[in-house]
Amino acid sequence: MLTDVVIANKNYTKLSVSENQTVDWIALKVMKQDCPDFLLPIKTMEIDGEQEIRYEQQDGVRLCYSSRKMYKKDFVALLENMLMPFKICNDWFLDYHNILLDEKYVLLGKKDNTVKYIYIPVAEYAQTDEEIENFFSSVILEADIMDDSRYAVDLLRILKNSNSN
Repeated sequence: MLTDVVIANKNYTKLSVSENQTVDWIALKVMKQDCPDFLLPIKTMEIDGEQEIRYEQQDGVRLCYSSRKMYKKDFVALLENMLMPFKICNDWFLDYHNILLDEKYVLLGKKDNTVKYIYIPVAEYAQTDEEIENFFSSVILEADIMDDSRYAVDLLRILKNSNSN
């Protein structure tokens, strides 16, 4: 699975892909040659028959360590930036089901609301739409919106509606 390592004074999150896993080579090529700004840059290597993917950790705060106490306009901007990659993934020939949704690996910009994700180009790691919805529900539930306490409830109502996508 994923491990954090320090190599040459740089922080990386490392993923080892075994031979029996199905790698999305198109996604790897896209991320190496023209990485979208919502993904962490990668480096790949082959070690003992296993493909190793290293995600370069950049400046930012992991979502699990970020303050959830914010104003409505800041929360809306953050949520929009978190959701935008799911809308534009197809433009990059990427499948949004392979974006890793783990609060330990989602990086938020320190000064702005930018969001960086890890993309796992292996079919075995794909998440269901329900798992993605549950992740965003938990982000909304943990938010402490100072100037509109009912806003989180309204968002959850929309997200949990059977017609939402």
